[in-house]
Parts: sequence; C-alpha cells; structure tokens
Amino acid sequence: AGNASGAAVQITLFEARGEPDAARDLARRATHVFPQSQILRQLYLRPWIGALARGTASREIAAEAHALRSPAMEVLRGTQMEGERDFEGLRELDPALAGISWTDPWKLEALQLRAAWRGRVASGDERRALGNECITLVDEAIVVQPTLILYQDRARCALAAGRTDALIESLWAFGQGLYATSLRLTREDRERTKRDLRTLVNLLETVLSGQPPDASQTRRAREVIGALSENIHRLEQL
Repeated sequence: AGNASGAAVQITLFEARGEPDAARDLARRATHVFPQSQILRQLYLRPWIGALARGTASREIAAEAHALRSPAMEVLRGTQMEGERDFEGLRELDPALAGISWTDPWKLEALQLRAAWRGRVASGDERRALGNECITLVDEAIVVQPTLILYQDRARCALAAGRTDALIESLWAFGQGLYATSLRLTREDRERTKRDLRTLVNLLETVLSGQPPDASQTRRAREVIGALSENIHRLEQL
C-alpha cells in the first residue's frame, strides 16, 4: 500500500479473511513506514492491548505504545481497570469511551469496556436499567465481531436486567461457541469445556426452578439445555 489509509484497508482485509499473521506483519511494517498514523499504530498494537494494560508486553510493543494518544490511551487505562476489577473507575471513564467513533480501530474494545462495568456496580432499578444498556452495547459489538467474551458479557448483562429471553439466547450462543472451539483443542481443553457447559446447564436449570419464565421461554430454555447436554455427551465420546 502506498499510503497509510491503503495499508489500513489491507490490514483490515487480511483480518476479515482470517489471516492474522499477514495482518500483524503488514501492520508492523506499515507503522514503521508511517509512524505518525495513529490508526496503523492501533491496528498493530490491538493484539497486545491486554499485555500492555498488564505491563507484560515486550519491549518493542511497549515502545510503540508510548506514541499512542487519546482515545487509545483511555482504552488502555480502561483495560487496566477491568483487570483490577475497578468497575467504579470504569464507570467514571465511560464518557471518554463513549466518545470513541466507529472509525477507531479500538471501538469494539471500548464497547466491551463500557459493557463490563454495567451490572456489576449497581443494584435495584439502576441495575436493571444498566443491564439493558449493557445488552444494547454488546449487541452493537456482536453485529460487527461476534466473540465468546461478548456473549459471556451479554449473559451477565441479561442477568442484571432480569431479561430471561436475552439470558437464554446468550448462554446458547456462548455454549455453542465453547463447544465448537473445543473440537480444535486438546483433551484437557475439552474437559474444561465440559465443566463450563455443565455450569451453563445448571444456570438454566436454576432459572427454570426460580421465578418461572413464560411458556415460550421455558420451552426455549429446555431446548437449549438439551442441546448443551448433547454437546457434553459428544465431548465425552472424543
């Protein structure tokens, strides 16, 4: 690519085609050719946001991060707060994270951080309202890039909001993702997945044994329990 914008487009295309190594290599080279581009720098550093927040990134990555400016710095600070379970701090940072535009490479990380504190720091009516806000935020991110962590967040938000419908579908998507991913992993990973799937089944059973949802939700919950249980059985046969 002959300019920073062209390089950014090519990096995004590599990512969309499932070629992360090619995307990282181009992002690294392009960042060195166009060192003033914050977009390229964020695309390059995106896989290491967690490591940067924890202070465990390599010297090379940490050095590149020194040139980051807002709003990337807010995302790094928010990621650090999430790791420290400082959800009140994340709540205070929320306006800055809300200002990050969809053209920013770290927009999805900002959405996930905004969802992270909702449902964890509130109670009563506020908890339900923030839980619904959280579902909306996560859904925005899922449309662009569905991931297991987002469906896990969505389930937690649904619990906070008292939304049985959203909880059932979130656990279904999360459980299916866990199962599909485990098929490519080791026996130890599959054992862990079986335990996680049993936890999801138990949670759904608890939902049904508590305040009963309506007939359609009960039927759907039973379908999900059956499907997740079947996935556990399949894993036991491997």
